[in-house]
Amino acid sequence: MSTRSITNNGIATKWALCGLYCVALPKDDVPANLANTCAIDLSDEFVLNLAQIPARERPSIVDVHGCAQWLDNRAALLSYCQQLLARRIDIKAGENIEARSSIVIPVNGAGLPAWLRSRLSADAKTSLNASFGLLLTFMPVPIALKQGIKMLARLRQVLPEPLKQTAKPNAQLAKYWQRQLSGDDDLASCIFNLVQSLKQRQLQQHYWYGVMHQSRQAYLELAGMVNAEQPRVVASATLVFEQGNQTATPWPLLCTEPSAALPIESTFDSEPLNWQVFWPVTALNKTELIVKLNRILALPTSQRYQQMLNDLNAYQQHKTSTDTQNAKGLISVLVASEINALDGEVKQLLERLGQQTALSQASIQTPSGSVVRQVKDNQQAQFIADSVCFVYPGVGTCYPGQFHDLSRYFPRLYQTLDTNGELAELLAARHFLADGQGTDKLTTLAQAGVGSAWLLSHLLQQLNITPAYAFGYSLGEVSMWAGLSLWQSPQVLGERLAKSVAFNSGITGELNAVAQHWQLAPEQEVHWASYSLRLPDGFTQNLVHYDKAWLAINHGDSGILVGDSQQCQQLLNETGVRAIKVGFVTAMHTPAAQYYGDEIAQIFHLPLSEQGQALALQASRKQPAVKLFSSANYQPVKVSSDAISQSIHDCFCQPLDFAHLTQQVYQAGARIFIEVGAGRSCCTHIDKILQHQPHVSLATNGKGQSSSRSLLRLLAQLVSLGLKPELDSLFGRHFSLSLYQQQDQSI
Repeated sequence: MSTRSITNNGIATKWALCGLYCVALPKDDVPANLANTCAIDLSDEFVLNLAQIPARERPSIVDVHGCAQWLDNRAALLSYCQQLLARRIDIKAGENIEARSSIVIPVNGAGLPAWLRSRLSADAKTSLNASFGLLLTFMPVPIALKQGIKMLARLRQVLPEPLKQTAKPNAQLAKYWQRQLSGDDDLASCIFNLVQSLKQRQLQQHYWYGVMHQSRQAYLELAGMVNAEQPRVVASATLVFEQGNQTATPWPLLCTEPSAALPIESTFDSEPLNWQVFWPVTALNKTELIVKLNRILALPTSQRYQQMLNDLNAYQQHKTSTDTQNAKGLISVLVASEINALDGEVKQLLERLGQQTALSQASIQTPSGSVVRQVKDNQQAQFIADSVCFVYPGVGTCYPGQFHDLSRYFPRLYQTLDTNGELAELLAARHFLADGQGTDKLTTLAQAGVGSAWLLSHLLQQLNITPAYAFGYSLGEVSMWAGLSLWQSPQVLGERLAKSVAFNSGITGELNAVAQHWQLAPEQEVHWASYSLRLPDGFTQNLVHYDKAWLAINHGDSGILVGDSQQCQQLLNETGVRAIKVGFVTAMHTPAAQYYGDEIAQIFHLPLSEQGQALALQASRKQPAVKLFSSANYQPVKVSSDAISQSIHDCFCQPLDFAHLTQQVYQAGARIFIEVGAGRSCCTHIDKILQHQPHVSLATNGKGQSSSRSLLRLLAQLVSLGLKPELDSLFGRHFSLSLYQQQDQSI
């Protein structure tokens, strides 16, 4: 049915939900005149459930006026929405410019957080026998747009029929929010979840991926309503809402879901959120640090977090108690998964500090991510901002469940990258969401690697972590160019790879490139094998006697052997090397790849973005902001479409000496290596290659860890190294000490 039709008396239009509040009214004043009623504004919340709204010391209290309809059942809500959509609005008429319509849906007080009930009931007018409600304020969409008023959601239409199941309610790539409500008790909680899901672009615990040329829509079936005129007739109808234009509210990085999330079939009640610890502690020397850590143990919980906030503010304002240039100074960061775990972190550091007459090691670290470093060690190792290097892993590192909650903390980043509904495909989300099965298809893995690099590169730069150097592992070189936004439209790579002969059957799949290189007859099969192995001395000298076996990748003390399965096995038997067979099939980094070299170069020939052109100009003046290394010649690459394309061609068509590439970047000045992708495979290789040279390798994403845990560990390391990452994302907009105090009461 049409949702907008013009008549002589105006237009029937969608209605924007522009206000969302929690109110308390005296029981004898329901339905009520809202004049001078205090309400807590919920339009900027980040949670999806009413019961999880976090405590705030200074909640946004507003006075609401006028009258609102009290709708305490599904039938009343349905009737209201039908009447609203049937109204004709002359948006040019002056009397309609302030058109508003408000409703209050009752909320069971037991389903609200205690702090919210207490704060609302504190009002003298509602201190006794208060009725709580969810206040929703609507206005015509054209008027909201004209006045620049943000819309949480838009009421689109009412379908006079039951909800059609187009997807499972918990499907992570579902296109719609869907619920069936057959009772009135959860009406307010359900409406809040619907509105928040649209505003936050979240379906349950996951990002709600966009679809090109479609707005996100929510379908709420009001089922089992008894017809008042015909009591035996049970009616159903579906309310259709769609996303508004209000931006999502970021979760604080310190906030996580309870360990066991409730299933979707349960009510909308939920456990309180969990709040983590991130506490920088600086000292002039080891003795002072021990004193400070012992003071933390002695502090009551409420005072601990006040002190943590003081120390964080001091760090943010560059007013720490320690001069970070003082060689005797120490920088420590405490990281804990919850307040109960803080004591354990402090005690571990104290024990390690007590075991040393001096800090002989470069750092002290705990498994949870707490760390202590000496300023002099940072200085001697040249751990400075200009030594940061981004490292992009190759294919095969993506795994199901990666980044599953990252969008909560950086929703605007996701929305920016998902403007045209391309992000799900770019991240190969269908394969790598929590319930995905992964894939071994090279084109999909390459696409997912590029998408992950693009996402995480933007995230790191948003945290004020920028590279002075960058390089990639195999296909990671493609991720580097895409992730740093040096190409104009990296999204086209997905389509090019999917259609590519080289990446579907040439250097993977049937391995036609190998068949050509070995001059096999059409009826002959390619018997291919790949092995991961330790590299003993003299192994490469033995390898030259085999014409169908190659060391495709060299990690220094290990490598990847590929080629004819019989020759590879003979070589392993001759050298006595034990190896692990790898299931991944590709002829990249072998001479056979040359047969598809022209196509490879063409796939990766893309115009430069404005950022790429700016970097090219800087490089021409011998002042590049970042030096981008390639395994093609183990030197920085000229920033031009032709040079990049040729570099990727050479990288794929010749063996990769990752150990040599890492050493070259190190000699150029890189010291802090940050892996920009899933897992820490490159970190492992770099630590072995540079084991006798001062360096730090850090992962952006830890497999098996939440996004917040991984990022807190990364930020703690960077702070301890003397860098200044942006920490505003730790707290978001709603942090206060009462958050921790609220958690204390629930333990």
